[in-house]
Amino acid sequence: MTPAVPVLERLTPVYCIGESHCLRFREVVFRTAELPNALHTRVRFLPHVQAACFASAAGLHEDLGTALLAEELCVLSPQDDGELELTARHRPLTMAGRIQAARHAALADEPQVAPALLLFAGEQDLTILAAQLGAATDFELPEDPGYGMVDGAARVPFDTIECAVTRCLAPLEEGLEMLRAAGFSRTMVHAIPPRVVDDGRAARWSDGVHVPAPVRSKLAVLFNRLLAETCRRSGAELLDLWDVLVRDGYLREEFDLDGLHLNQAATAQSMAEVARRLRQARVRDCNPAQYELLGELAAERECPLPDLAAEFAAHGFLLARASEPICSDFAFAIRPCAPNPESQWTGLPGDVEPEALLADLAAVDLQRLHPLLCAGPLSEVLQVGSARDLTTMIVRVTRMTTAAEFSGSGQLGGPTGTRRALLVLRGSLDLECRDAHLPRSTACSGNPLRLERGAVLVCDAPRIRITCRDCDAATELLEVMLLPRLATEPSRLISGGWNDWPCDPFRVSLRGRRCHPSVVGDTHRAWTEIPGVTVGWSAADEQRFPSEARSDAMAPTPAHSRDPSESARGGDSAPVTDIRMPGDVLLQPIEPAHIVGRGVG
Repeated sequence: MTPAVPVLERLTPVYCIGESHCLRFREVVFRTAELPNALHTRVRFLPHVQAACFASAAGLHEDLGTALLAEELCVLSPQDDGELELTARHRPLTMAGRIQAARHAALADEPQVAPALLLFAGEQDLTILAAQLGAATDFELPEDPGYGMVDGAARVPFDTIECAVTRCLAPLEEGLEMLRAAGFSRTMVHAIPPRVVDDGRAARWSDGVHVPAPVRSKLAVLFNRLLAETCRRSGAELLDLWDVLVRDGYLREEFDLDGLHLNQAATAQSMAEVARRLRQARVRDCNPAQYELLGELAAERECPLPDLAAEFAAHGFLLARASEPICSDFAFAIRPCAPNPESQWTGLPGDVEPEALLADLAAVDLQRLHPLLCAGPLSEVLQVGSARDLTTMIVRVTRMTTAAEFSGSGQLGGPTGTRRALLVLRGSLDLECRDAHLPRSTACSGNPLRLERGAVLVCDAPRIRITCRDCDAATELLEVMLLPRLATEPSRLISGGWNDWPCDPFRVSLRGRRCHPSVVGDTHRAWTEIPGVTVGWSAADEQRFPSEARSDAMAPTPAHSRDPSESARGGDSAPVTDIRMPGDVLLQPIEPAHIVGRGVG
């Protein structure tokens, strides 16, 4: 018998896509104590994808769409009109697709969450612009960090330079917004690296045009400033390491590879920052499609307390009071808990000191809380107005230390179908609730809210944002996060620590967490209807979903989605043209702009 090969570890992929700066990241494994899994970079070099042609009104650049398909991050789905739509694999658009995705993820033992993308774009555009300025032209940069002006150079108005860079970045911003709409919520854009001080080495990349170092550097500074604004508006993150890479305004020699690109030492700095960003899990990293599916599959329940249900429906939150024993009988050992590095959870950023102390709950605490939160009057208040069972919960104890906003910004929210509740155990605090569906200037009825000991605030998590405006010293709260529950699962309490929601509700990592009832192993897999190793429909599915959904899911896999990489290999699958992104956005080939310099990006 052939001996079994041991499984060494599971790697977390980081997809590096774009210009030639990504090549230095090819096939690198990066380990850090901050993350439980090592990072593995997967590179797709796209020499023709500039910032200026990243996307258009017709859609993403063809090469970018091909790369997403080849890496199996997207699939092609046929539409009623015969067009093909590019859909993120982790965010299927149909109910049948979500069920199938959950089952595929169960078989692979991995969560269905947004992949980590690290995009590279803008170097070619910047090189072209620098070559157009030439050796005898300069411009004045507002808030110049110290580069100054080149003696005797002709001056170009700053507005002219700014408009040129803005035009280059507009297609990139449009493409980032398309990716966000498709569900790519963990997207980072690498900033343009610092320029070298040696004009001769830099001229190798601009067809021998010697652009003075101050001019090249000011262009890069301006480009990154506008790139930061582009990322902020489009929901992406800018990976900017200038503070680490520069000395006296120019690239440090120990990070220079060839006068333009960064070497492996700089790559390590970038990957360390990527690891830090991935540890900073946020609510937007959740998979709302899978939460919608979980809500559809959750057990139905009756809706008592009609008065409170009407109040909750009207405002998105309600206030109630808990019985006295709940506040007096529980005394928790408040101690700061370490952030959980699992990227499968959302919560407070791991490197930010909150204005509250969070405590893990002991197993005995969870056992005592279980009958109070999962049955009886308090359970009815927590689930008031819900037609689905929400008794799978994450709980934690919070001690407010200052009059500060939760999570630093007050943006306490959650994915589709979830709720958040606060029970005041000791002290009091003033809260402001804001309806995220309304303009920021529109105040919710009843603000500000004064919560005294025993008060219970229940909020529609995706809708209501909570900000703490004032609180007594050492105010203690029991925070409860409620998720839909499959009928085949017990009502379970999980000690959340710094975490709020699992990114994928069908796979909850419990590494370092306690729960009641207990779970065998480190992972709670909510999906339980996998018939052996085949992906098909169970008898329960036949009753839950209409016939058209059953026929869609049981149909054979279309040839064009059988192997997305065939599109890039020139196989017999559908060509990667005329493909729609969600929202009727076409993916069309775009002619690349002229590239100045040999081998740039």
